[in-house]
Amino acid sequence: MRTSRSILVLLAVAACSGGGSSGGGTAGTGDAVTNGDSGLTFDQLASASADPANADAVSFAASLAAFQDDVQDINGRPLEDYNFTAFVEVPQSGAASYSGFINVNAGASANLSAGLDIDVDFATEDLTADQTSDFHANKNGNLVAYSGVLSFENGKINARGVPNSARLDITGTLTGDGNVVIVNGEIFGKLVGTPIVGISANTSVAEAAATSNPERTMNITLNGDAVTDGAAGFVVIDDTLR
Repeated sequence: MRTSRSILVLLAVAACSGGGSSGGGTAGTGDAVTNGDSGLTFDQLASASADPANADAVSFAASLAAFQDDVQDINGRPLEDYNFTAFVEVPQSGAASYSGFINVNAGASANLSAGLDIDVDFATEDLTADQTSDFHANKNGNLVAYSGVLSFENGKINARGVPNSARLDITGTLTGDGNVVIVNGEIFGKLVGTPIVGISANTSVAEAAATSNPERTMNITLNGDAVTDGAAGFVVIDDTLR
């Protein structure tokens, strides 16, 4: 795998830990893509090695390295330099496709990521997602595969009346390395860039537990035990810009 540049700041984007469900952003500017620690650590995965004899791991490593290169050079700028999409510039028609990675952080021993494709219909405001690779974790510097596919439902932009927001319900069971990870909750985040260049979203277990919003849930267990410092989120980039 190529040595990747850190995208931890970018992956903190979602955060929605600072202003996700409140919407943030104003027409014409938007919030900066630099709040709190989202718990997304694709950079940790990038430091892991793929067994040359494991075709799936080699393919995953290559796609992750390509994504990290792309995320640092979108129209000549890294995604972390973009603000959230201006409210009045969110399209009212047309469609776009995005690709990147989803992360389920169930703790240091099971911090998992997989490829993700997202399609947005701006007329209907529907967001649909598709997991495109199996999950992998970094264990002692090596990529370890997990089996299982997440289910995605109720994907929307303009969620809760915030024009540049994006939401997605996820649920599923992921198994590997002797672990069983179960996740069930809502990922909430923002459209990024004006015009839109990507989508970044994340919900931590602690953040969800601190709100009274019935939609704002995130439950993650590892081998039957609740992961109170866990989180789930994704970062995707417009396919025409990759």
